[in-house]
Amino acid sequence: MDLGIRGRKAIVCASSRGLGKACARALAEADISAQEGQAALLAACPAPDILVNNNGGPPFRDFRDLDRQALLTGVTMNMVTPIELIQKVIDAMRTREFGRIVNITSVSVEMPLAGLDLSSGAREDLPLSWLA
Repeated sequence: MDLGIRGRKAIVCASSRGLGKACARALAEADISAQEGQAALLAACPAPDILVNNNGGPPFRDFRDLDRQALLTGVTMNMVTPIELIQKVIDAMRTREFGRIVNITSVSVEMPLAGLDLSSGAREDLPLSWLA
C-alpha cells in the first residue's frame, strides 16, 4: 500500500510498551512530557513530516484516590504533551505544504472504563480543530 510518505521523516511518540514501542523502540526512553525530552526528540528529528502522538495513560486507579498531582500528571501526559508537540512541528509542516499528525487515543474515550477516568477525560478533550 502506497501511503505517499516514502522518504518522509516521522516522530512517533511512545510509551515503553505496546504500539509505541513497536513503532519507535529507539525513542521509548525519552520522556516527552518533559521539555528536555521534547527538545532531545526534536534535535534528533528537527523537521518531521509525520507526528504520531501515542502516550501511555495514567495507571488504573479508583477515581476517589486521585489527588491533585495525579490529575496534573494525567492531563500533562495525554493532553498537554501532544498539544506542545503539535505546536512545535505544525508551522514547518505548513511551510513544506506537507504534514501528517496522528493522535492515538484509547477506546475508553468512547466507552469509559472504571479506573481509567483520568486517562479517558484527558484524551477526550484534545482539541484539534485549530489545526485546520
